[in-house]
Amino acid sequence: MSIAARDGYDVLEALSAVSILAMFLGVFLLISYGLLQMRKGVRMLDQARQDFSADPVVESIRKTASNVESISQTLNDEVAKLSGSMSHLSDLITQASGRMEERIEEFNAFMEVVQREAEEAFVDGAATARGLRAGLGNLNDRRREQTSSDNQIVEAPSRKVPLPEVDAEDFEPGDPGPSGAPDI
Repeated sequence: MSIAARDGYDVLEALSAVSILAMFLGVFLLISYGLLQMRKGVRMLDQARQDFSADPVVESIRKTASNVESISQTLNDEVAKLSGSMSHLSDLITQASGRMEERIEEFNAFMEVVQREAEEAFVDGAATARGLRAGLGNLNDRRREQTSSDNQIVEAPSRKVPLPEVDAEDFEPGDPGPSGAPDI
């Protein structure tokens, strides 16, 4: 076999190939070392996590957090129930208030009717009493006239019976009064 003569370019080419190979090898070793260190770090973190999980203080904190979460959920449920009850109670109070207002209005209307009827009954009674007194006065006058014509004694003109006082507010001008009888 024969070896060909090497010139400067061939040497330069060989040196550059060797240097590129050395760089790739260095980068490969560096990456391999980094991956090994990362693997070691992951193992250490996993071990620390397992140690941390097995710690009784951490377990106690987990149970406490679970209890707090349960209490919080219970409180939320109770507050929701209370809010619903308060809303329902508010609706019932509003309905009851409306019913009471209606009943009060009905009672006021009833009392107005009762008052009007009582006033009318009083005015009717007063008018009846007035009519009775006037009628009795007329009867007494006629009896006296009859007795005077029988005895022929002339008496003084008839005496008028005092009438009960009735407020003028109760009558309108030209109104015959509640009984319908005209004033005497």
